[in-house]
Amino acid sequence: MKVVVSWTTCLLAVFLMSTFQSNAQTAQKDSADVIDEVIDDMLDDFDVDDDSKEERKARRRQLSSSRKPRLAATYGQAMFSRSGFTGETHGLTLFGATIGMDQSRPLFVDRDILKVKNNGLFVHVGQSGSMATIDSSYDGVPLAMHTSANFLNVGFVDESGYGYVIGENSSLRLLVTDQSTWTSVSPQTYGTDVGPEQWQHVRDFTGTLRFGSTMAPTIEWKMGSLLSIRANYTWTQVLPRHMFWYWAGSELIEGVADGIASAVVSSFGKSSPASLPVMNFVLRNAIAYGFRELRRDKMNWPFNTAAPLNITSWNVGLSLTF
Repeated sequence: MKVVVSWTTCLLAVFLMSTFQSNAQTAQKDSADVIDEVIDDMLDDFDVDDDSKEERKARRRQLSSSRKPRLAATYGQAMFSRSGFTGETHGLTLFGATIGMDQSRPLFVDRDILKVKNNGLFVHVGQSGSMATIDSSYDGVPLAMHTSANFLNVGFVDESGYGYVIGENSSLRLLVTDQSTWTSVSPQTYGTDVGPEQWQHVRDFTGTLRFGSTMAPTIEWKMGSLLSIRANYTWTQVLPRHMFWYWAGSELIEGVADGIASAVVSSFGKSSPASLPVMNFVLRNAIAYGFRELRRDKMNWPFNTAAPLNITSWNVGLSLTF
């Protein structure tokens, strides 16, 4: 009887120790394990061979994601406009800087295709060129031939897409960017070709940071482990005021459209992974561009709201990944 009790006690002790050890291991699971689980779930979207669980995990570990700090600088030329504003505007020079993280990993089904995700913070500064002014002003702003303004644009980086591996540390990446921004507008001159009623289209955005959004289709050539060359087109829409419910409704419609485009891209990727970078770049950027056009006259399309301020630019830049 004592032997039975002793064995029962031992078994109970072993069971409790195993449970405790399992719970401790679960609690101490690091971020890499979490990422592996997420990647494993994502791989279920693809049609792959029926490998054993152990073989699949071993192959997956070989394709672990690379996450590195990133610094980027850009230069470009920009223009601004607003629906209803009939005056001439002056161009500006755009300087930008980004700090954040670069994350990429090869696809499980095709190691020559990368999945890319960048995040962080950015700041863009737009400076208008100098112009001859006349001895007159409006609300403290000089009058000149054209209307001009300086801009300060800040926000969070939300950049994703796919790329083609073209060397050991080299790749061509096609990225989609559609992110929230905050913009400060400082008029430098008002054009004499129009009057105060037209100048008000610009003055609506002065005085504080204004909420808005930026789309930026980006092509990046990663030349090695450190240096990348980037080129993109940006379109920032600045809202004269943030009408939350109208904005949320408009964003929901765009989100559904973007989700449909992503589903189509995923479907193409299952049959041809090599098509992922191009199809994702073309379809999702087309959705973003289309909604910018729809919101050119109504900032929260399809709702009848005021027109946003549109700032468009072409940019080139360098990126350093450490």
